[in-house]
Amino acid sequence: MSVAESVPLHTRILEDIGSRIVHGEYSTGDVFRTEDLTGEYGASRTVVLHAVRGLELMGLITTKRRVGITVRDETKWMVYDPRIVRWRLSGPQQVEQLTNFIELRLCFEPYAARLCSQRASRETALELVRLADELHDAAWPLDHPNYPIINRVDADFHGCILESTDNYMMAALSPTTRAVIEGRMQYTTLPERADEGAVEAHGLLAQAILERDGDRAEELMRGLIEEIPRELGINSSHMRSSHPAVFTGPEATQPSR
Repeated sequence: MSVAESVPLHTRILEDIGSRIVHGEYSTGDVFRTEDLTGEYGASRTVVLHAVRGLELMGLITTKRRVGITVRDETKWMVYDPRIVRWRLSGPQQVEQLTNFIELRLCFEPYAARLCSQRASRETALELVRLADELHDAAWPLDHPNYPIINRVDADFHGCILESTDNYMMAALSPTTRAVIEGRMQYTTLPERADEGAVEAHGLLAQAILERDGDRAEELMRGLIEEIPRELGINSSHMRSSHPAVFTGPEATQPSR
């Protein structure tokens, strides 16, 4: 059995329709019927309705008797849902998704680092130090970084900080933050050489949290996030400009997976 076949059919249907909506293959106001989907996917009505219910919970569609399934405007989508984040990263909205979330991270993550330094247990702080060490090991030698490990550890590092703020709303942003970090490797082109400064900054940030230095933790986190556009080759004079940001990075290569 292939990996795809091991995924429940209703999940595969949800993934296919959801990504097509997010990628713009379906337009706002488009209407289709359950019967159309049962025929297209060779699935029972029960399975299709299961998938449709999931899409409705994400705000992608509405359902109404005698009307059918209607695609909603993107302003109604649950944009923090990790699946929508992943679909946007894999489609034409990739740069917009990255820049929007970098701007958002600048609003909450530096202060989250400060809160973590004040509220996290010593065990959590030591776990952040361990993750920073693992990140360092995966990045060396810098010319041959192990990006699968780097992205996994980076997601765990930032997720751990958010989850250790003792602020349930910040902690709720952890899955979305993890999805964006993990999606960078899967859907974007990363530089051949690891960023030594970013790697070292993670270690300094973990140490600042361990030492309960909130000012230093906040400063280091802000610096890390501000460097992400350069790291990813997003060509933009500022995060919100009159011209769309575009990926550059002529020397970048797609990491092996």
